[in-house]
Amino acid sequence: MPSGTYKRNAPMKWTKELDTQLRRLWLERMNVKAIARELDTTSLILRSTMPDGPTLVAQLQPDRSFEFSSIPIGAYRTGVRSDAGTEFVSWSMVVIRGMVSNLTIDLKNNPFPEFQGAGPTRSPFINGKKTEITGVVTQRLTGIAAPDVEYFRMDVKDESTGVVTPWAIYVAHDFQAPNLVIGETVSVPGTLTTDGTHRLGADPF
Repeated sequence: MPSGTYKRNAPMKWTKELDTQLRRLWLERMNVKAIARELDTTSLILRSTMPDGPTLVAQLQPDRSFEFSSIPIGAYRTGVRSDAGTEFVSWSMVVIRGMVSNLTIDLKNNPFPEFQGAGPTRSPFINGKKTEITGVVTQRLTGIAAPDVEYFRMDVKDESTGVVTPWAIYVAHDFQAPNLVIGETVSVPGTLTTDGTHRLGADPF
């Protein structure tokens, strides 16, 4: 077969027999970086791209390191799990072909991993409540993946307690948001996520 080409085969189904046949890899402690704080992450997820393949979960340590006792060779989508048990799986992949050491998974500080690709597997805003929040812009519009699909960040202060909470604001099209300036105060109407995270899907404002 010519170099740089491959033959596409029918998807392989994951079975117990296949699992026992695959060589399993023993990993050293690895690290994950740039986890969006809005996701309230406690665990790292590697989800097999094979039908019926395994989903591997490792508890994150305070230094953001993690351990898998073993892992089958294969391709995995990366993601995280929150303290509430919500899973956020992105379209970014890691491919395991052999023995692994010093692996670092970069989640790129993206607070909306569901949208990192052709589109979300399921929108986090379905059945979310409408609201409006006011806060100070801390990060300008930043691209997620597809053109014009962006987000920005703002700090929202609870006037009754004085507590400041960081929020991530999803913007489906950049023309929906004004020219944001870090440090300015803005009010944003939109839809809350249903998972309890501090994330909002913005309406035009």
